[in-house]
Amino acid sequence: MFFLSVYTMGNHYGRKVYSQNNEDGITLRILQIISENNIPLNKFFWEFGVEDGSECNTRILRNKWNGIIMDGGHEDHKINLFREIITWENIWNLIKKYKIPKDLGLLSIDTDYNDAYLAHRLLKKITPSIIIAEYNIDLGLKDMVVIHDPDHFWDYSKYYGCSALCLQRIYSDYGLISANSINLFFIHKDILRKLNFKQKPLKNIIGQFMKTKHPFKQDYFHRHWVSSKDVNERFVKKTIKYSKQINKELNKINLSKLQHYRQKKKFREFEDEVSKIKRNIYNKIKGDKPLIHTLISNRLSLRSKI
Repeated sequence: MFFLSVYTMGNHYGRKVYSQNNEDGITLRILQIISENNIPLNKFFWEFGVEDGSECNTRILRNKWNGIIMDGGHEDHKINLFREIITWENIWNLIKKYKIPKDLGLLSIDTDYNDAYLAHRLLKKITPSIIIAEYNIDLGLKDMVVIHDPDHFWDYSKYYGCSALCLQRIYSDYGLISANSINLFFIHKDILRKLNFKQKPLKNIIGQFMKTKHPFKQDYFHRHWVSSKDVNERFVKKTIKYSKQINKELNKINLSKLQHYRQKKKFREFEDEVSKIKRNIYNKIKGDKPLIHTLISNRLSLRSKI
């Protein structure tokens, strides 16, 4: 029987071997509980967002399980690490290309930005037993997620990812059993029923981490957030459409002034130039202003290296 308190698992069993934090210990404890209860598990993992694979959530399983790891900037076939830019549009093709089993044992998602949208889409094709998912602890108990952007990656600001509540609602077929200040641990409810697991309130699971302060810079662009209700195909396709239009217009604009003001730390001039660029694009693209504002801001953030 599984009566272990979820919010003490991270503290008591957490241990770092290869993971970024204490994920290794939590993962091994979960697997121990499942094994002790004679619950079958497909020993195959899939993790993306691993950099060179030396420090990731599934390395602890590498010599025991089969699995695939992916990253947008690294590749090493000796450890089954493949260079792939993972997007909402190609995620199903990657499942097919790498023969990811529908009932894989463990999935770990950490792309630093579009995680919620990727998760919602891939769960239509696969049903992992265990999921390790990055979340944004700064969002507390609110249901919040960044606006999907096919071309954006984390700019080291506080505008990234989604809240624990958002993920809980996306992973509706899973129970949240543990957490640290970076990752949430989910187990499929079919397994939890066999373990007689009773879900604890979210505050009890992540409450102890809500005072954690990450050294990320503020979002100077004041980008907008949406909720788990917006994590759907219709919304994503809208962001893809706007992104193509915005990219086309930005390619016509000289951003040298913007880059210069940023480098010289002339913030007032920088903000004025940003406003000028946005007005220019607003006049060309009609639609959801908060959404367009955020997508433009994402591009200016990366191109000006703010």
